[in-house]
Amino acid sequence: MITEGEMVDVGMRIQYEGDRGTVRYVGPLQGRGDTVWVGIEWDRAERGKHNGTVDGVKYFECENESGSLIKLKRIGNGGRSNLMQAVRMRYERDVKDDEFRKKTMRIGGGVVAIANRKVQRICELEVVDVSEYGVCCVGNAEELRNVRELSVAKCLFGWMGELCEVVDEVKRLRRLDASHNVLMHGRRRNMDGGGSAVEEVVLNHCKVRWEGIAEICESTNGLRVLRVHDCGLGAIQSEVGLQLKGRLSALEKIDLDKNCIGWEEVMILGELQSLREAYLSENGLEDIEIERDDVFKRLEVLSLANNRMEGWAVVSWLQGLCSLRELRVRGNPMCEGEEFAESGSKSALTWRMRVVGRVAGLRILDGTVISDDERLFCEKRYLGEEVLKDCEQNGEARTRRMHARFEELLQRFGTVKREMKRLGEDLVVVQVVSEGKSATRRMPRSTDIRRAARVLRRALRVGRGGTVDVGVAREDGVVWLRDDDDSTVGALSSGNSSLQLLLRIS
Repeated sequence: MITEGEMVDVGMRIQYEGDRGTVRYVGPLQGRGDTVWVGIEWDRAERGKHNGTVDGVKYFECENESGSLIKLKRIGNGGRSNLMQAVRMRYERDVKDDEFRKKTMRIGGGVVAIANRKVQRICELEVVDVSEYGVCCVGNAEELRNVRELSVAKCLFGWMGELCEVVDEVKRLRRLDASHNVLMHGRRRNMDGGGSAVEEVVLNHCKVRWEGIAEICESTNGLRVLRVHDCGLGAIQSEVGLQLKGRLSALEKIDLDKNCIGWEEVMILGELQSLREAYLSENGLEDIEIERDDVFKRLEVLSLANNRMEGWAVVSWLQGLCSLRELRVRGNPMCEGEEFAESGSKSALTWRMRVVGRVAGLRILDGTVISDDERLFCEKRYLGEEVLKDCEQNGEARTRRMHARFEELLQRFGTVKREMKRLGEDLVVVQVVSEGKSATRRMPRSTDIRRAARVLRRALRVGRGGTVDVGVAREDGVVWLRDDDDSTVGALSSGNSSLQLLLRIS
């Protein structure tokens, strides 16, 4: 532990009986003598007993009845240790004393040799994981000179400044995971940072704010990956936004899933010229008109799943992102209903058709590869059944604003009626039966049979695990295909317009 007589202080993070919390009060209780008590706000609310008020006396405040009072002598130093103490506890056990004693006893100094070997063992470490070891500060990190990956998740860091000192002291560190800590902005003693070579920082499930993120970025020199998942991040103040744009200039990937950011924050991130991947799911983002065309110039992967987008303005704006190749939008209100079209359906387009039709460069949509045939089919239906109808109802000028690809698709396909008829002739009605359920889809003749089986299995919602055998129903019985069979739907239908498959899941 850090020291024998370290005092517990307000604001300190501690660990007691397997639970972590923050000290909110240290002192006596009214009517209970001179005994020193510690008031704790627990991370896990169920661990608490009250909100900081006992017998009508308010000692501290906390939410959700997550507080409790414990005698200081029972807490000790709160299970706190510095980084080096935790590393020794975690890794010195890996050295077998008896083995080295046998090898060194004949030349004398066996105990010294064992101790030296333990030190050498720590100096050789490149990956260190001291999660849940109560680390709260760095200590003397000279022996960690070869460490490149470090995890201090579920430890007792309470201030971002304390984490910055770890980044400064572990000189060769490339990846730092400090998830499940409570990281308030400030309290940094060493201000000589800024030269660290850390490339990836993980701060998932931390109570961190943008000011704290700017602080950790100040300690790095070329951060490339930042993961801040489920931290309650919200608005960015203008001054902090300027700091972030300067300190994250080399950032290539950012994960901000399950936060509370808005489009203003998204646009600030879009000004990062090196950004290639952005994960923004479950942020409550709504559909708005975006007029900026100077952001996300190199973005290749974007996740907007499980937000609140009801319209198609944002998706249409994505057409301007020339490098975008993969998109996730499932879980938004605009995606309610079927993803793939039912056989013979002439109703409104599915949401997948709309997305593929609106964004030209996509290669993967919600985890499924977009084939050339699917793209052609979606673009023609999108033009014929939505764009041209909007043009008839709202006029050409408004249609051009609503549909970024209006001119491009019109030049390629014209009125599309003749093309749609020809395309319909190139489709096969595929019916699948499995576990007493059936589903039907129209698919291009060039569709690989294994991909067709995956689509239909998902439509049936049966047997997510296990091995799948695919059989083709013939007049004389069922022909089960080999695992390496790469036949197309068109080939198996023998020129017919329909095909019946059976799935056997084991």
